[in-house]
Amino acid sequence: APDELATYAPAPALVAAKEDSAVAETALEVTGTATEADFAKVEGALRALSGVISVSSEPARNSVKVKASPGFPTASAMIEAINFVGFSAAEKRLAGGVFKFDPSEVDVEGGSATADDFLDAFGFQ
Repeated sequence: APDELATYAPAPALVAAKEDSAVAETALEVTGTATEADFAKVEGALRALSGVISVSSEPARNSVKVKASPGFPTASAMIEAINFVGFSAAEKRLAGGVFKFDPSEVDVEGGSATADDFLDAFGFQ
């Protein structure tokens, strides 16, 4: 009966968690780019690599994040692909657990914001 099958189906959240755990995220700092078209070339070169799941770029930060199969492609293969289309790149160190971040973008002293600033930032008055 169809109802019996539903009992054995895994919860969607559990399936998503297992799929996400098999993904490695690499951040690269790209130099030599000046336009959105340059970043489109970089993204295309990275997407062409086997094992790449997704590529997102932040031109304002000269940064590209690549989600791929763990260990394949390697960061050096990604850098080589970027070099091939005429730009330079270096790997950025990411830290954190589920949500990766670039430690150089974090104020280790905690900054000078107050609780009121935090509430204002999220629209609480």
